[in-house]
Amino acid sequence: MRVLLIVNPRSGRGRAAAAANRLGSILVDHKVTRVEMPRTDSGDHAWLLPRLRESDACVVLGGDGTVHALLPALVECGTPMYHLALGTENLLARELRMHRADFDQAIALAVASLRSPRPAAMDVGRCDCQLARGPVRFGVMFSAGADAGVIHRLHEARSGPITHLTYLRHIRAEFRLPHLPLLDVEVDGSMICSGVQGTLVIANSRQYALRIDPARPAVVDDGLLEVAVLPARGSIGALLRLAACRLRVDGLAGVIRGRGSQVRFRLQTDHTHALQADGEALHLTDPIASEVDGAASIEPGALKLLLPPA
Repeated sequence: MRVLLIVNPRSGRGRAAAAANRLGSILVDHKVTRVEMPRTDSGDHAWLLPRLRESDACVVLGGDGTVHALLPALVECGTPMYHLALGTENLLARELRMHRADFDQAIALAVASLRSPRPAAMDVGRCDCQLARGPVRFGVMFSAGADAGVIHRLHEARSGPITHLTYLRHIRAEFRLPHLPLLDVEVDGSMICSGVQGTLVIANSRQYALRIDPARPAVVDDGLLEVAVLPARGSIGALLRLAACRLRVDGLAGVIRGRGSQVRFRLQTDHTHALQADGEALHLTDPIASEVDGAASIEPGALKLLLPPA
């Protein structure tokens, strides 16, 4: 098997490079090649496409943001992926049971998955909402509102590796001035909410930061998107909704839900918009637009995988 290691050298405080070295030394019965992601993601994956096409499998060494950045190339080439997760939350790897907190165990699981491959496929979401970079794909979720506000604040201040503690001051800042747009959301032609203030989550996976999981019914291979609207008119309400989701108290969470393959939404605010996908900040073509229209859809089975042994 020809295996391509795609390394994000900025992930895991240097552990990505160390993990790639370890895999290369263990997988002597495979033809292993290695490539590092550029430090600046231009969105052009021409450098990666030929290497993916000549490989039987690839291992992505990095966090959720690394997989997110590579999704267009992975979907286009159809090369099966294993995610050796080295990020902060590792939501996708957690969903696919690829995540191990212990470094040695993570390496051992990756090796086992390559030596006894279990091919599979998962859906990929696609969202278009007047974004500067055009339509984006997402593996875990897209959201607009307070959670994306935290991501934007972190993105603007980030200068190096992060931990869960890094988020605290940005959560406090978001609490003081939250991003809570008015939402109109339609799923497969049926309106699920209109003029509701709060946070919108369009999920392909049930996983979410800090195990809050507002879209718990989501399944990555059912050909559907799970939509969750968390109504809140202010910081206290937003915090209570998230806490109720975390504690699995659905009656208090008050989540408005929908499920389907096509989602249309409108966001209105007199503040600024905050949007994110897979933990990565998204920017609008018009950053001061008061109203944004968008649509999300699902690409069934678009991402090929190598799952861990059963």
